[in-house]
Amino acid sequence: VRMIDAGCPMGACVGNGSFVLQKAFRFRDLTDGLSTTLIVGERNSKYSPSTWLGVFAGAAHAPGRIVAVAENPPNSDITPAFTFSSYHTSGTHFLSGDGSVRLISENIDQGTYHALCTRSGGEVVGEY
Repeated sequence: VRMIDAGCPMGACVGNGSFVLQKAFRFRDLTDGLSTTLIVGERNSKYSPSTWLGVFAGAAHAPGRIVAVAENPPNSDITPAFTFSSYHTSGTHFLSGDGSVRLISENIDQGTYHALCTRSGGEVVGEY
């Protein structure tokens, strides 16, 4: 999962999620807590050109930057080529740092969703 700041200049989006280009993190770096940090999210194959499983240099705004970015809610039609998605009608599966997997609703509060996608933002995440 990668969370970027909205409006960052092309090529300059470092990201504050669990995977960032040319950076390594350990579990101890996920200071928001392992159970409240999303590590991996599901992608359907509807937009197969955008499902490259990795990063490449200069990919701040390209389909291959990471499987998806948490700018919009799961299954969003706003930027479907860059959004976590599934064929489930109610949400998308995510793996948390503690190893648990849950279905995150496509109706999740945007602030809560963004908080779950940062590794060390200091946000307090309640029920979701």
